[in-house]
Amino acid sequence: LDVNGSLSFAGGATLDLGTNNAPLNVAGAAVNFTNGNLTNPATANVTLDGAAAQALTAAGETITRLVIGGTSVTTLQDTLTCTAVTINTGARLNLAGGLTTVTCANAGTLDINAQTLTITGGTTAQPLSGAGTLLDTAGTGLVDYSTAGGVVGFVYTLGNFNYSSVRVNQANRVFRNVNALTLSNDLTIAAGNFNAEQNLSVADQTSV
Repeated sequence: LDVNGSLSFAGGATLDLGTNNAPLNVAGAAVNFTNGNLTNPATANVTLDGAAAQALTAAGETITRLVIGGTSVTTLQDTLTCTAVTINTGARLNLAGGLTTVTCANAGTLDINAQTLTITGGTTAQPLSGAGTLLDTAGTGLVDYSTAGGVVGFVYTLGNFNYSSVRVNQANRVFRNVNALTLSNDLTIAAGNFNAEQNLSVADQTSV
């Protein structure tokens, strides 16, 4: 389904992407799931690919695979849960609500903007990855490697980004920085092991 305008719902309508994992592409200014429902199979991509700014309102819906592919800025207006988020080269995702995802591949720009980006990791060795840019323009955002979805004994590698704050909170798991890591605020190790294999700079507090 290719929508060149905005997408909205009325009266509790359901959009079912079906067992064939049909992709949904939206180029319009707004994608708003308020008053609607999304049936989103495991491998169906929901892609926002507009040339101008776009706004995504999840309204409690889960988007399994979200792709930010436009050439402007996409803003997440509220809290969203995904399995995988991909930000393509030249695209930008700004958070105005919390984002929880198993993995995030960032080849563009991701601005946490004082929100919380929760990475659950699964069985992906580097769940937050890519050659893109990680920003926190408001300066108080958090990348939270949380317990839910983690794998006991698994080793996770932190992506090569400059973070604002990081919280490690997965018991019986190992986190490693194989590149120099700079945090402009705090590092919190609530559960699990953190192996500092390269230079680690924390501007404010480290809590263990």
